[in-house]
Amino acid sequence: MKHAPMLALLFCALGLALLAACGGGDSGGGDDDGDAVPPSRLVSGVAFKGRFSAGTVTAYVITSAGAKGAQLGSTAVAADGTFLVGVGSHTGPALLEVTGGTYRDEVAGNTGQTQPLQAALAAVAPVSVANITPLTTIAASLALADIAGGSAVAAGVNSANLRITNWFGAGPILTTTPVDLSLGPATAGLAADQGAICAGLAQMAGGLGVATDALVEALARDVMDGDFDGTNTGGPVNIVGGGALSATALRADLATAIGVFLASGVNLSTLGAGDFAALTARLNSNVANTMFCMVLGITPGTLTIGQQMEVQYRATGSFSDGTVQDVSSTAAWSLTNGAVASIDASGLLDATSTAGSTDVLADLDVASAGVSLTVGNFTLSSITVTPATPSLHLGQTQQFTATANYSDASTGNITTLVNWQSSNTTRVQIDAGGQATAQSQSGTATITATEPGTAVAGNTTVTVFVSYAANVQPVFNQHCVNCHSGPFPDYNLRLDTWANTMAGGQSGTVVIAGNPTGSILIQRMEGTLTPAMPFQQAALPQATIDRIRDWISQGANNN
Repeated sequence: MKHAPMLALLFCALGLALLAACGGGDSGGGDDDGDAVPPSRLVSGVAFKGRFSAGTVTAYVITSAGAKGAQLGSTAVAADGTFLVGVGSHTGPALLEVTGGTYRDEVAGNTGQTQPLQAALAAVAPVSVANITPLTTIAASLALADIAGGSAVAAGVNSANLRITNWFGAGPILTTTPVDLSLGPATAGLAADQGAICAGLAQMAGGLGVATDALVEALARDVMDGDFDGTNTGGPVNIVGGGALSATALRADLATAIGVFLASGVNLSTLGAGDFAALTARLNSNVANTMFCMVLGITPGTLTIGQQMEVQYRATGSFSDGTVQDVSSTAAWSLTNGAVASIDASGLLDATSTAGSTDVLADLDVASAGVSLTVGNFTLSSITVTPATPSLHLGQTQQFTATANYSDASTGNITTLVNWQSSNTTRVQIDAGGQATAQSQSGTATITATEPGTAVAGNTTVTVFVSYAANVQPVFNQHCVNCHSGPFPDYNLRLDTWANTMAGGQSGTVVIAGNPTGSILIQRMEGTLTPAMPFQQAALPQATIDRIRDWISQGANNN
């Protein structure tokens, strides 16, 4: 059996621990006050970078300052890379470190270890499993940095292990043993993915002319500030024995290196690029420094809705690189009470016909959030849209409100829960939040609010008009008042106020309310009457002239 030495060692250690706990082996009148010697807790695993042999695994306490504390135990690594180390009665977080060994590098062959490899555990069970790999080394460095920055020890360890697992999508990193793809046929899966990561690191290190464990150590320092960008709080990260670490080392660089290894003669796994397409695509997609979601927010907040109504929840994540992103499609959604509603992977919730309450939960990386939802003992009867029949001038905005009218005579604001629609988007456009904007065309449009779960809808009519103050005078100010204002205006025509415009000038009335075609103002703007206006300038855009035409058609009001 591949791990027979480990199994034998594990059973032997368990037997000795049990014997110690029962006082076995002490036949010579020792302390018989009834106190039992506590058994040693054990941590087993594989020290792996390629194929690791020899070396020493030492377990340490992790201090609240994010450093190695007291030594808990030490053991030699077996010839097959396995180890079993006792930590006494320690139950808290622990750091495992392997040093002084030899590993079979996939690219460079047998190599003496110069840099330590580590793994961090949040807690030690009676028998725990923790492999020590490049990925756990990077996670341990991140954990210690976070703890030094103020994170609680166990939480910092759990967070770091989860964040590195999620970065690669190949885990869980502590208990998955990477497959050495250079040893022979292998099966695709998480273990093979971790093996490909190890092989890719070896390929990358070979290209850089450095040892693989030196590259891993540099990556562990890189992540201490919370992202992979070739720098940490101390500045650029340099590889021991080499140059500066690439900012894309654990992104596109690693994906490329994995591809090179798989195509090489060293790969004896029978697995090819297609078997690792998801892994390399994930690495290539990590084009920014964004690594881990640290804080989640959910909208809408606390709600009460009717039975069979629908709510689209959105999750917003704050990431370790300072960016804020919509993560609704990548967060894990769940409910504490599935009797009152169901929720899909995008955060779309459908209430059932059962009244009650539930928490709506979202999780991503180390972040989680929750809001309360109550499904009332009532149904949605109708929707009232307000304000009713408003009038808007071109370019004006209006926030609409959708009010639910429930079967028990109660009401509720469901403005953010409905689907908003305009019957004529050239006149009025409306966004998902119910804010409408009058466009460039006069006339009417129907605004409809529809609750998607029940299809209950309400509506109102919006009238769009041309305002002299908001839509006409600004045109005159830009193109006309330079000549048509002041004490001696051209053609004795002033266009600086509504009253002066309506008073006309040397040619008489220039605006005939309700008759744009007969209005001299339009005739000169369109060039059917000379001299065309604006004088000796480019003609106004037809859309601008049409705006003034509409104003005249609507009565040339002082509005």
